Amino acid sequence: MLRGLYSAATAMDAATTNQEIISHNLAYANVPGFRRSVMSFETFETRLQRQLASEPGAHLGTRVSQVKTDFQMGRLEQTGRPLDVALASPEGFFVLGGPDGP
Repeated sequence: MLRGLYSAATAMDAATTNQEIISHNLAYANVPGFRRSVMSFETFETRLQRQLASEPGAHLGTRVSQVKTDFQMGRLEQTGRPLDVALASPEGFFVLGGPDGP
């Protein structure tokens, strides 16, 4: 029975993390330059390998594998303001320099 409770608790924890990420993405969706976060769960193969290499009980339940920032290019919007700038390529970032360097 404890295994079932542990599995349910870890699944709820992963679902809570997923809801937090979704709500964060929705809250900032219209902010210029915002990059959404995406969450992934670990695959069965990864869990099986971890189970074989770890102590008993470490493989139970659901686990969030990683939370990453999606750097896909967003939409460009012409504003007509001279200080509004954007990169037209998804392969770069602005580097800001100060008195001590970037």
